[in-house]
Amino acid sequence: WRPVRRRGWVKTLVGAITVVVALASARPIALDPERQTVQKAVEYFREHGLEREVVYTNHPWFTFLTSRDRYDYSLTPHLTRRALENAPAGSFVLWENHYGPRLWGDVPLEELRGDPRFRRLFEATAGAEEEFRVVVFRRNP
Repeated sequence: WRPVRRRGWVKTLVGAITVVVALASARPIALDPERQTVQKAVEYFREHGLEREVVYTNHPWFTFLTSRDRYDYSLTPHLTRRALENAPAGSFVLWENHYGPRLWGDVPLEELRGDPRFRRLFEATAGAEEEFRVVVFRRNP
């Protein structure tokens, strides 16, 4: 039964070495430009103590980075024209051109920019041709 014991020890050693090498050489996947830009908007909210405010948005990365429940629509409602009609004064809008104007979102950026009820607070772009854009607005009191 000694050879069986040795084989078990060798397997354990090889397994342990494999785990150590894998952990030492694996690197986390970097955020793509879109996610980096959403992260900049989240940092804006954190820097201004606004991370627990109501934010109308459609981007799932925002809910992930702020540790929000993506199904808690009282804190993070979908960004739609209908929702904005009932948005309380002081609430925020995080518009971005990936999910903002499509899927359940139906709010073009030009509409928000031209609406006197909303004031632009933050804007960031990503990509060689600035093809991804995030804009934060606040509904005026």
